[in-house]
Amino acid sequence: MEGKRIIKHILQQQINNKHEMNNVKLKGIQLLLRCNINVTNELMNLAQQLNLPIVTIEPTIFDKLADSVTPSGYLAEFEIIDTNINNIVKNVNWSLGGLILDNINDPGNLGTIIRTACAFGYKQIICYN
Repeated sequence: MEGKRIIKHILQQQINNKHEMNNVKLKGIQLLLRCNINVTNELMNLAQQLNLPIVTIEPTIFDKLADSVTPSGYLAEFEIIDTNINNIVKNVNWSLGGLILDNINDPGNLGTIIRTACAFGYKQIICYN
C-alpha cells in the first residue's frame, strides 16, 4: 500500500478491529518510510499501537519499491488474512475492471500484465499464490 492517507485509514481500521478495506481483511506487517521523511506523530502512534515495525529505507531503494512516479515516502506491507480466493473475489467491485492472477512466477511477465491492465484502465489486480 502506498500513501500516508490510505495507510493511516487502514491502520485506524485495524485498531478498531475492523481489519478490512473493500471487504478484504488485512493485517499490517510493517511500515516503510523513505529516509528524510517527517513521519507524523499520528501515523507513528498508530504503528506503535499495532506493534508494527517501522523501517527506514534509502531513497533509491524506496523509489524502486514505490509504484508512483513521485513517491510520497510512505509504504506499508499488509497481509491478506482471508486467503480463500472465493471470499476475496466475491467482495471485489468488478465494475472498476480487474484481473485475478494465479501463480505468476516471472516478475517480467507480472510487470507486463500490470502495465497492460493499467493501459486498459483496470483498477484492481489480485495476485494469488
